[in-house]
Amino acid sequence: MNYHECTTKQVLEEYPHIDGGWTWAKYAAKPYIGCELACNYCYEWKWLKSKDSEEKKPEPVKILINAPQVLTKELKDKEKDIVDIGSWQPAEKKYRLSRELLKVCASNQFPVFVQEKSEFVLQDLDVIAHIQKETAATVAFSMVTSSLFSGFRQIGFFEGNTMNVEKRLRAMEIFASKGITTGTMLLPIIPFIFDNEENIEAVCRATRNAGGSFIVASFLTLEHEQKDRFYNILRKNFPDVLDNYIHLYGDKISPKISYMEETYSMVNGYASKYGLATHMPRYITPDSFESNKRVSEYLYNRSVSRAYKKRGRQLAMGYRKAAQTVDALSYDICDVFDTMGTKGLLKIPGINAKIAEKIQKILVSIEKQQ
Repeated sequence: MNYHECTTKQVLEEYPHIDGGWTWAKYAAKPYIGCELACNYCYEWKWLKSKDSEEKKPEPVKILINAPQVLTKELKDKEKDIVDIGSWQPAEKKYRLSRELLKVCASNQFPVFVQEKSEFVLQDLDVIAHIQKETAATVAFSMVTSSLFSGFRQIGFFEGNTMNVEKRLRAMEIFASKGITTGTMLLPIIPFIFDNEENIEAVCRATRNAGGSFIVASFLTLEHEQKDRFYNILRKNFPDVLDNYIHLYGDKISPKISYMEETYSMVNGYASKYGLATHMPRYITPDSFESNKRVSEYLYNRSVSRAYKKRGRQLAMGYRKAAQTVDALSYDICDVFDTMGTKGLLKIPGINAKIAEKIQKILVSIEKQQ
């Protein structure tokens, strides 16, 4: 793989809202642009035509060699919140920039989220453990299947460079043993190949066995060149399911909502069986309004769950908008409820009667715990 070393003026991306219901990150900092893992379902894999022929090759990975120095400056004036950090693809073995970004976050007491397919992240267990001790760290491992599934080896058609899932699970076990929150990102769910009950249960069971505490699932999206590339793989290796894909996706990016509702329900069922949460826990910084953050955490999680239901998408949007509003409040929502009751909650933009009722129950629960 070719690397292109370059400098940057910005490495920290700040989201308009937290990645609620998913990673809970407010920021992202990545030292590499592009990925040499080249998973065949990935929407970020870009290609370049050779100058001498029509042959296409993966774009060189850009190495932001000054990323740690830039991030040090960028974090100085930022509010403390979770940073989605790094990438432990093969380039990391040479440059170690993800480790340096972790150290910057540790020095500035920023919590981190790491999502990985490589066990190489274990090389930085010391820094991640330090961050966990001072603030919080979550390490999630992406996987589509588990060796407990009889059709496990089919993953080689999609993850040729990263197919050793057992090493990821072993790494998960080590992180869990150190008290670091860890679990599985079951993504993407690949229809008609890795979406059956045997595989979903195998992934849940493997996660539980490795000490993981959650499994967060999402579906395969297909568009543009990525869709063409993926369909070509199906034509060559899984011709019997191609027509099913064409029917399931049509001209859309995502599969039909009825399929997502049924499959997501299956994931929830097996997650419950093995004692796994279907959302990651949210870390709340000490200097924030904790009640606001707990309420928005609930609303964000409801939004994600409702998004995969036939009649739930509009409701999901309502929950997400309300979560964003509550999360950004400059005052304590408990004070509003204590002084004005439900009427006060209804004055908050985006809060309707149904959502206000949910918030009231959460606030009452919070008061009982105090």
